Amino acid sequence: MASPISSIASSPVSNASLNHADIASVYAQLQSAVESTTARTASRSSTFELSPPETPGSAKDVADGDCPCQQHVLKNTDSSGICSICNRVIPVAEEEKHKFLVGTQSALEAAERRVADLEAQHAALLRAVREKDDLVSSLQHDMAVLNEKYVSEIEKAVEIQHGKNLVERELENLSQQLFEEANGMVAVEKKAKYHLELQHKRLLKELENARDRIAVQDMQLQALRKIIQQQEEEEEEQQQQQDPTADEEDSAHPKTIAGIDTMLLNEFKSFVRQSMVLPLKKLSSLPFLRPCLEEDILPCLRFGPNSRMSSRKLVDAILFNACFIEETPAGGDAGLFVGCQACGRPPDDPTAPLAYRVRTSYYDDWACIDRFCRDRLVAVCEFYTFIRNVHQGYYTARSVSDLYHEAMRLRLQMFYAR
Repeated sequence: MASPISSIASSPVSNASLNHADIASVYAQLQSAVESTTARTASRSSTFELSPPETPGSAKDVADGDCPCQQHVLKNTDSSGICSICNRVIPVAEEEKHKFLVGTQSALEAAERRVADLEAQHAALLRAVREKDDLVSSLQHDMAVLNEKYVSEIEKAVEIQHGKNLVERELENLSQQLFEEANGMVAVEKKAKYHLELQHKRLLKELENARDRIAVQDMQLQALRKIIQQQEEEEEEQQQQQDPTADEEDSAHPKTIAGIDTMLLNEFKSFVRQSMVLPLKKLSSLPFLRPCLEEDILPCLRFGPNSRMSSRKLVDAILFNACFIEETPAGGDAGLFVGCQACGRPPDDPTAPLAYRVRTSYYDDWACIDRFCRDRLVAVCEFYTFIRNVHQGYYTARSVSDLYHEAMRLRLQMFYAR
């Protein structure tokens, strides 16, 4: 049967339960083992029956080998292990005591070693706990830093989301404004297209009326030409009858046909021939058109010292049919101008808008003008319309003298307009 001390020394203690309570328990078990061993030895010694001692001095009379304590285990023995008969140490008790002391010493050493191991494990566990505490503190610090960064990132995300919402709202407003402006532009374009269609119809009617007037004028001119030819024939017959030497005088002086200067007529004939082969821009260099430009066209387009238009620019625009003149529509931009843009003269009635407007190309802005400047521009435009028609060969069916009379009429119209 194993002793309690050996069981204590050999009992394993887990690393998980190494604490002060375990050490105290080991000491308590050790103490109880010592006490139980002492009690068991005492009970074992009491099983032997001894002869009652006769007298304290009778032990001297007993021989050394005659005392029963030397062969038997005494029944009643005190804790000193000395026989009451022979006053000698009982061998069995001494042996048991020695065994008990050796077992107790070994158990105590094992317990001390176990305690040292437990204390070492406890110190290691304390160091591990401190390291864990340090690690937990470091992790808590990292968690605090990450939490601050997380809060900062959340604030930045909120700001970015707010900015995004503002941009989206602004984009929606801009898109709405863009659609509104596009709708407005479409409406304005439709309105302008409608006005242009009305103006186109009106111009078509005016063109038809002008063609009708031209046809009437052609008929009148043909009739007038016949009358002039008849008058010329009658005058020639009268001159031949009255003065037979008139042919010799005519050879020395230029001829005049019904009041027409033959030199100018010859220049006009040369102009008609050359205008059909030369480009439109070079017609101003011909002998007939150059005096017209200097004597009639440019003076008609000089609107005074306060003029806001270039006469040369107007001439080029009119020559290539790029000058547009029309009545100022109701609700137009006449109120934006103070005075006529051609001559700079203020209107007679400041509250009344200017009645006409002009521009020299399709991409230029309109300029409002009064009636007098409009008459000048219209006179020059009619003259250049006649020149373009001659250049394009529209008057091949008409006689040169008829075309000359038309040119003189248009020059006279420019004179009256200025």
